[in-house]
Amino acid sequence: VSCGWLPTPRNGRKNGTHYLQGKTLGFTCNEGYILYKSTERTCLEEGMWTGEQPYCISDDKVGFILGAFGSLSALVAMGLTLKLHNRKQARERKVESLEMVTQAQTG
Repeated sequence: VSCGWLPTPRNGRKNGTHYLQGKTLGFTCNEGYILYKSTERTCLEEGMWTGEQPYCISDDKVGFILGAFGSLSALVAMGLTLKLHNRKQARERKVESLEMVTQAQTG
């Protein structure tokens, strides 16, 4: 059983050339690059590879990507906090108006 050819990551290396059941390929990156996703992939008897296709990112881009992700996460958290706060205020106003109606009816 063959799992098919796997590409070499750009700015990296693929260690191995056997694509048959039970064989494992390893992946590394050139100096100055960091490997993401699977460092190894094994050919299964179903004809599929384990893991995910790896890729190499330069060290300077890693900081940018992590910074962008952190900023996006902060924006999402702020948005959710504001939405929950607005919901709470709306509920409190509703309760206050119900209490006023109840007092007016009993008073």
